[in-house]
Amino acid sequence: MINNNTWNSYLGLYNHVKSAIHYAAGLRGKFGNAVTYNIETLVNTFNELERNEDHPLFPFIATWNQRFIDLAKSDLSRVKKFKLLILEELKKWMCPDDTSKGDYYRGFTNLQQDLNFPLPIFSLNYDLCVERLNGADFRVETGFGGYGGEYSWNWERFEEIGANPSPDIILYKLHGSINWKRDETTKQIFSIEQVQGIDSKQMELIFGRDFKLEAGDPYLFYA
Repeated sequence: MINNNTWNSYLGLYNHVKSAIHYAAGLRGKFGNAVTYNIETLVNTFNELERNEDHPLFPFIATWNQRFIDLAKSDLSRVKKFKLLILEELKKWMCPDDTSKGDYYRGFTNLQQDLNFPLPIFSLNYDLCVERLNGADFRVETGFGGYGGEYSWNWERFEEIGANPSPDIILYKLHGSINWKRDETTKQIFSIEQVQGIDSKQMELIFGRDFKLEAGDPYLFYA
């Protein structure tokens, strides 16, 4: 567990970036609850900031806000460290010790049995609540034939839904998943059982309202 001293060391940076997000929204006439601010907005902002000199807008920036530089360091290294800290905590939050807290998802099994045909679910979540419904008598199709690098994501699995036996749920995870990992050589995505084996900076998650689609599979196929 990350101790409070670690979080507190980033409090100034957090407050500054949050205030800047609200300030930018205010310039567009949005205030209070009208401002879109959540963990996705925050992490996406960090993604843009840490690009620094690699950002296409960098040549048009005369100088960074001095207080921001004092908090983020001249190379913006603290932005990246803070973002990874948040992502690591997000990963833990989505992997609770007591998975029974997600048992209400079992309502999908009742719905599918009432409908009596494969139930497609388009999810914006990264967690594994739907996948945990998979069992000997109930199959959730996710595009993977199994766990590990030898079972990379395959779009053809979604085209064979009519085959016997058909899956009970067809799951399309539009924003990625906490248990997806990308092979550094082939660039193919596969799923793993032990989520802790995925480094925070390598998690296959899409953050931010401006980045809901990537021009690559499986995201492009799902769209």
